[in-house]
Amino acid sequence: MISRARVVFMLFIFSIAAAFGTGGDSYFNLAYLWGGLLLISYLWSRLSLNGVWLVRQPRSLRAQVGRTFEEKFTLENRSRILKLWVEILDNSNLPGHRASAVHSRIEKGRKKIWVVRTMCTRRGRFRLGAAELHSGDPFGLFPRMITIPTTQHVV
Repeated sequence: MISRARVVFMLFIFSIAAAFGTGGDSYFNLAYLWGGLLLISYLWSRLSLNGVWLVRQPRSLRAQVGRTFEEKFTLENRSRILKLWVEILDNSNLPGHRASAVHSRIEKGRKKIWVVRTMCTRRGRFRLGAAELHSGDPFGLFPRMITIPTTQHVV
C-alpha cells in the first residue's frame, strides 16, 4: 500500500472508531465513503491492465549510423472495460530512442498505434525492450505495473 492508500485506510479506521464511539450518523456515512473508495479503487486497479497488449515491430533489426531507425508500437485493449490511461516505459538502451508514452481513453477493442523514429548516432548492438505498462485507479491509491519481457537486438 502506498502512502495515499494508507491515509484513506486510516481515515476509514478513524471513521469507524468515531462512529461506534459517538453513534453519529455522519461518521458512519464517512466510514462507508472511505471503505467504498478503497474497495472500488482496489478493484479498478486490478482490472486496469487486464486485456492490454503491447506489440512492438521494428522496421529492421539493422540500422546504419546517420540513418533513422523506425519502430512501430501497437497498444490494444482486448478487454470489455475502458482503460483510462496506460503509461508505457521502454527500457531499450539504443541511444536517443524515446519510445515511452502515455495513452489515455483506450476503448474496448481499440488500438493506439504510434511510430518512433530514432537517429542512429553510434555503432554497436543495442537492446530493444523490455517494456513496462503502468496504470491504476483514478485516485492513485493502488498503482499497477506489468512487465513485457520481450527483447530484440538491433545492430
